[in-house]
Amino acid sequence: MTEIDRSIQEYLTYLRVRRNLAINTLESYGQDLKDFTRYAAGHGAAQLTSLSRTMLRGYLAVKKEQTGISSATLARHISSLRGWLKYVADVHPSGLPAASNLLSFGQRLKRSRSLPRALAKDQVEKLLDFSSRRAQEASGRSRLPSLRDWAALEVLYSSGLRISELCGLPAASVEWEQGMVRVMGKGAKERMAPMGERALKALKFYWKEYQHRVKRPQGHYYLFANPCGAP
Repeated sequence: MTEIDRSIQEYLTYLRVRRNLAINTLESYGQDLKDFTRYAAGHGAAQLTSLSRTMLRGYLAVKKEQTGISSATLARHISSLRGWLKYVADVHPSGLPAASNLLSFGQRLKRSRSLPRALAKDQVEKLLDFSSRRAQEASGRSRLPSLRDWAALEVLYSSGLRISELCGLPAASVEWEQGMVRVMGKGAKERMAPMGERALKALKFYWKEYQHRVKRPQGHYYLFANPCGAP
């Protein structure tokens, strides 16, 4: 393992342990930096002192030439590299040559931002009404997943949670009497999100069925879980 490889592994550990980043984010950063280490190795760079602005520009040029790569993905590659370089400059300042010159890499990249596409209110209402009817008419093995989907959609719409936040909710995060849910968001910051009456109703139907049908594991378990108790 080269010095660059070790430094990247150390950085990813820092992001996981100290920054508490989401698994998907860590995997994206890890893949981006792995791509760079392959490029660096192919150009004979194994030590941090081998890094140069010319090498970073060359790597960026290669990524730009890849078929189908979006400006957002390209911006993420640059962000991954700059985050790692800043970490190295802070932790091993003597090991990174011309740190200030390297850290400004990619700052001028212009990223096109498209406006988000959202459903109209009547479309959302149709979706929720359909999932409600489907859940309450379901029977047998299809009843629990139908109730789960209905509850998940209602909670998402009512509380404005991210999908990753919804999937990771512990069962104990629901404040049933207050109609609230405790959410652990980005940066390990906790907040309270309100739920409307419809969301709470759907969640109660689902949770009652889940407790009846699924043997819950000991200790910590998730609100929206599969039959094995995993999120």
